[in-house]
Order: sequence, then C-alpha cells, then structure tokens
Amino acid sequence: MPPALSPPSQETHVKRMKTGRQFHPSAPPSCTPLAGHSVRLLGQKKDGGRRLGGARLDLPKIRRNPLIEIISINTGCLNACTYCKTKHARGDLASYPIEELVERARQSFQ
Repeated sequence: MPPALSPPSQETHVKRMKTGRQFHPSAPPSCTPLAGHSVRLLGQKKDGGRRLGGARLDLPKIRRNPLIEIISINTGCLNACTYCKTKHARGDLASYPIEELVERARQSFQ
C-alpha cells in the first residue's frame, strides 16, 4: 500500500511527533478500507424491534441508468477515526436484514 503522505510530509510529521510540537491534530488524508477484511454478516442494533442508525432500504432511489441498481448491504462505519463524523452520524457497522435486501432486489426488477 503506498504511503498516505508524501516523503517530505512524512518527515515533517515524524519530526513533530518526536519533538512533541504538534499544533493541530493530524489526520490521514483519506479514510480508506484496509486490505484483507473478510465479509461477514454483522449484528443488527435494535431498539424495541427497530433497527438503529443508517438509511432505510425502502427509500426511493433516483437512478441515472435504469439498468443498474446498487443495493447497500450494510450501513455505518467500522473504524473510529478521530477526525471523521461518519461513525457518529451512522453508528457502528451493521448489516441490513436479509429479508430487506431480497425485497429491495425484487423492487429493482419492477
């Protein structure tokens, strides 16, 4: 995997960490998934039978191409990056129920 920072930036970053002179929190330039993650069914957060966080699958979609449908299989975030608010907005990573995924696939063919 290529370095997230250019060599001069890396040197500056390491120098600041060693001297303890860091004036602002440093964040990597992107939030990229790490290679090697395995796919698995994740737990579903529920409160009184209602799933928490994330968008519902039954919301209408606007498609640019009527022949292509993109179906999200999960919602939320796996990481806890200090600079990112995605995890706060969407919650922990959780899979959509299989029944909802099948229903969304059926709707896309109509």
